[in-house]
Amino acid sequence: MSVKTFAEAVKEGKTVYNRLFGIEQAEAEEAEFATKAELPSVVVVGNATAELESLLAAGQKDISLRPGNYTLGNISGIAKTEGVKMHGAGAGTTVVKTTSKTGNVFDLTEALLCEITDMTITSTVQRTAGALIYVDKGSGTSEINAFRRLWLQSGWQGIVLHNTSTNVIEDIQIGDSGAWGWSSALALTGQAISTWCNRLRGGTGYGMAAGAVLLNSSEAGQIDTFLASQWDLVGLSPSTKMDGLVVDNGEWIKLADCSIESGPEGAPLTVNGGNQIHLTDPHLLGHVNLNGGTGTKITGGEALLSNVHGVQIAGGTNTLIDGLAVTDVGEGYNAIDVSNGVDDFTVVNCDLGYNMIGATKPTNLVRVGATANPQDRYIITNNRGRNYTGAALLDNGEGVNKIVTGNVFVP
Repeated sequence: MSVKTFAEAVKEGKTVYNRLFGIEQAEAEEAEFATKAELPSVVVVGNATAELESLLAAGQKDISLRPGNYTLGNISGIAKTEGVKMHGAGAGTTVVKTTSKTGNVFDLTEALLCEITDMTITSTVQRTAGALIYVDKGSGTSEINAFRRLWLQSGWQGIVLHNTSTNVIEDIQIGDSGAWGWSSALALTGQAISTWCNRLRGGTGYGMAAGAVLLNSSEAGQIDTFLASQWDLVGLSPSTKMDGLVVDNGEWIKLADCSIESGPEGAPLTVNGGNQIHLTDPHLLGHVNLNGGTGTKITGGEALLSNVHGVQIAGGTNTLIDGLAVTDVGEGYNAIDVSNGVDDFTVVNCDLGYNMIGATKPTNLVRVGATANPQDRYIITNNRGRNYTGAALLDNGEGVNKIVTGNVFVP
């Protein structure tokens, strides 16, 4: 029996390891993608839709859009594809313009391991329907796709993920589309599972009709695991409404270090349903609406400059507000207001009522129930605050299973 040298044994072990974990196949596929043709370096000044679709039909995988302006209708050829990668030369350098008022500009159906990166996607006309990027599993599977370093401008919807899983969305700039407006910058619908959304920036002075980010599972299944960080969404005009994150349903939705400035008329956060929606150290400008859901948690951060209640807990169960600063609330409203009939909530360690910018004062720092009612099972402890015109803590709950103590309030 021959004796292998140490180097030979290492090489043989690496080969077995690579085969076992599919690394050889991945390297072969990467080499194959690298040999695919690119779009010509000349600027396409006409309709580039047919050229892109012909490249995709021919099996091109890695398509590079060089610097310039590309005019498209709607790309319908990115269907049942695997590994298609379309790269621009940078947002603002590669500019893709659609001429269509409706429909999806990039329509990815049954897409696997696809990427769209480094470009601006915009419109030459006011859009009334459809998305700039639409991802749908169709009758098959759609997963592990990535959208990075994009500037989305003048769209009806930006990115829509429908019945898809394991998608990464990073470094997305939302442009101000002027009077044309947006419906939403990012929407998850159907059964959207495992989505990472980091560094989403921008906003519009003309509002978001449905919410800047809309989580709405309108079909069978639900949104499961949405993880986000470092958002900076701004409503550019204080006289218009831009709702920020709107959660209609879904579970395990977590945001960290996100800033959503909706303006005094807007709502940076609206929770209508869902399970385990957690925000850590948010900056929320506008009024926070907690209308439903189970296990919603806001930990740290601040909510300020609302024309109405700072935080409205109108529904839901097992809600936790811990360490949130609620300041500059609308005159005659409350810093934290809990509607009649809402049980099972906790408000602890909060700073309430301080005027950081304006001179308005809330009526109550915390109000439980507009009138006497049998609310029960809640905790309000260790909060502090000042600058109020009525009772600091107005507790109209008549339940017996509650703890209201240790609060320090100064008029």
